[in-house]
Amino acid sequence: MVNMESFSCALLFFSIVITLQLQKAATSCPPPENILPCRCSTYGPVLTCKGFNRVKEIPFSSFKGRTYNRLILEDGRMSKFPTDVFQGLSIRHIELKNLQITSLTLMEDFQGLAKSLQTLTLEETNVGTIKASNKISHNDEFRYFYTLRMEGSTCLLNESLNYIGISNLKQFICTGNPEGQNSVFISDFLLATFSNLEEVNLGGTKVRNVKRDTFPVTAQKLKIINLRDNNLSELDKLIFTNMPALRELYLQGNMFKSLDRHTFKPVWNQLTHIYLNDNPVKCNCDIGWLIVTKKPTNLIYPTCAFPPQFVGVSLKDVEIDDVCSWWWTVFV
Repeated sequence: MVNMESFSCALLFFSIVITLQLQKAATSCPPPENILPCRCSTYGPVLTCKGFNRVKEIPFSSFKGRTYNRLILEDGRMSKFPTDVFQGLSIRHIELKNLQITSLTLMEDFQGLAKSLQTLTLEETNVGTIKASNKISHNDEFRYFYTLRMEGSTCLLNESLNYIGISNLKQFICTGNPEGQNSVFISDFLLATFSNLEEVNLGGTKVRNVKRDTFPVTAQKLKIINLRDNNLSELDKLIFTNMPALRELYLQGNMFKSLDRHTFKPVWNQLTHIYLNDNPVKCNCDIGWLIVTKKPTNLIYPTCAFPPQFVGVSLKDVEIDDVCSWWWTVFV
């Protein structure tokens, strides 16, 4: 007589084995001869398609029914993604490297990946037109899409970004600048709807203006703002208001000549990192507040602001009048 407990254990064991085999089959690579000009690495797995003239040369139909950690499209030319090209696929991260794309529609071009896509990266990729679709309710569909990264590419510094509405976006990284552009003006309310943003990086985009309404209206989760290596000469007086989670602020490599204490006051005591170096700050007692206030753990001062005898001195031993007198003697 068969022991029912032993039978149940055996049945459970075989069920687990079959499930694992099915998962392995679903995530394994297709036969290499079926996916040229692409190759597949089983670690991930990762699909890499390189050196194609048209996106139609990529055999997307051979990828269907499997789950991929990453898809890399590199060194190719394409006008746009064909309709429904990603239907039946599951891809977590997409990287577009060194491509020439006529137009890109977010997130309509990635339909079929609404339940899997987490990251979209454009690296050294020129896009003629980037726009948002008004046909799809992205808030419900792309709920796991957390990171939009554009490095050395045409960044999304245009009004169309206002209508993307990817509610769960956590990282907006837009770095570098197209050749020939000396300065960029950011449209109002660029990131206003992204209430879950934790990091904004606009480093090296040559922006000239950043206002409070550039950031989420509700910026309760925003931890990092990176504005390094731009053309900023002043900041909106209210730029850091209602940002209770802000911890890191990178402003080095800009054109600031002064630093207003009241601008930084809403977040100063909560910051752990603030970089102010490589700015042409005028060294006078107007910025003496940087010495006599509590300092973030990682503070890099303006390049010429602090003489050696005051760096590291206990606040109780420094009088602001002494600092101003020193600057007056040396710099005036």
